[in-house]
Order: sequence, then structure tokens, then C-alpha cells
Amino acid sequence: KTHNIRSGWNTIFTIFKLAAQDDSKELVRISLKSMEKVIKNDFVFIEDNFVEIVACLIKFIQNEFEDYAFEGLELLNICAKHVDSDLLDRYISNHIKPEDAPVETRDRVKNDLLLPIFQGLGTMCNDKRDKI
Repeated sequence: KTHNIRSGWNTIFTIFKLAAQDDSKELVRISLKSMEKVIKNDFVFIEDNFVEIVACLIKFIQNEFEDYAFEGLELLNICAKHVDSDLLDRYISNHIKPEDAPVETRDRVKNDLLLPIFQGLGTMCNDKRDKI
């Protein structure tokens, strides 16, 4: 059903971010499993919302349930791998005109996409939990 959604992903990720901060373990589990399914199976449909995806995963990593925090980290790793593969080329071809895309553009865009991931990892460094 993911391919049927053309817009509205920001709203969906906002809802997931709120769910990630909830104190109901079941709500966190269900929303994280939904994120996992979309990221692993239908990433091409959501990749234009990359920054929102990463922000959402950071909220899962910060939630009070450590097991789900680790699952969020695993999904963040998958997102980072997408940046290093096909996502980067599609992003450049969809958002930058060929005449405006020197070789340096690829590195700049890659850094722009990786920055939210690094910010998320930086947030984890300040986490007070021993296992995180």
C-alpha cells in the first residue's frame, strides 16, 4: 500500500515521532515495526522525506525502551547505507540540473544527507543509559 501514498509522508512521520515518545511500549512497538517495513521494503517511495525519516528514527532511539532504541539504530544504519548507494544518484538527478552539478556536488549532497544521521548519532553520545 505504500506505493499508493504520494504525499502526506511528513504527517505520517510526525505521528510516528509522537508515538516514539509515548510511554506505551505497545504503541512504540507498532509504530517502529511500521517504520521498519517501509524502510526495508519501500524506501524508494519515502526517500524524498529522508531528513524526516532520520528525525523520526532519532526519536525511537531516544525512547525509554532500550530494545526499540537499538532497532531504531539499526534502521538508521540502513538509511546511511542508502545514502551511499542509489539514493544519492536519484536525489541529484531529481533535485539538481545536470549543468549545475559539478563533481563536487555529489560530495556536498552526500554530506547534506549524512548530516542528520551524524546529528542523531551525536545525540546518542549524550544518552544516560548504559547500554545505548
